[in-house]
Amino acid sequence: MNNFCNKKFIKGKYIILIILITIIFGSILSAQSIQFYQEKIEIEINDDYCSISGIYYFRNNNSQDIRQTLYYPFVINDEMSFPHHIEVTNLSNSKTVLYRSSDKGVYFPINVIADSIAIYKVIYHQKTNANKIEYILTTTQKWGIPFEVAEYIIKIPENYKIKSMSIEPDTIEIKDNKKILTSNKTNYMPTTNFTINWEDKNESK
Repeated sequence: MNNFCNKKFIKGKYIILIILITIIFGSILSAQSIQFYQEKIEIEINDDYCSISGIYYFRNNNSQDIRQTLYYPFVINDEMSFPHHIEVTNLSNSKTVLYRSSDKGVYFPINVIADSIAIYKVIYHQKTNANKIEYILTTTQKWGIPFEVAEYIIKIPENYKIKSMSIEPDTIEIKDNKKILTSNKTNYMPTTNFTINWEDKNESK
């Protein structure tokens, strides 16, 4: 009977120890993670390609520097080929960041020093053979928190007409023969990608 009680007691101690290790390990992982909390996306529509510029804000609330590799995906299909021009820049120090290409995206390192933020900019040009562009937003869900602030800007020639876009604009203005549509979001967790369809009003006549 005593042996049975001792074994039960020891087993209970192991279970409690496993639970404590799980909690501590989970807390450490959580504490060491980088927060992706803000972005500004600008899409400029041209005759046969789109220029996409993304500025991304990362926060490190920890007492240690964090360096990790990010995967930056593109939508690649019959209508949108792999970008023919890609630039990655660390705006915190104005240095170019080297990237590694994969079939449908690129990998690049980010470094966020302790108790600070880092800002990275990605620019790419992508062919659009069907007057449509799709920008991936749903990967934000993997970070686990919504954007505190997000801004989406579309620039399109005046002779083009937006047929549909998945994010409704808050403001529309005309500048330098371009129509500029802007949408501002707060506490925003995207559930779909950002898609835009357009047509040339001269060709549709």
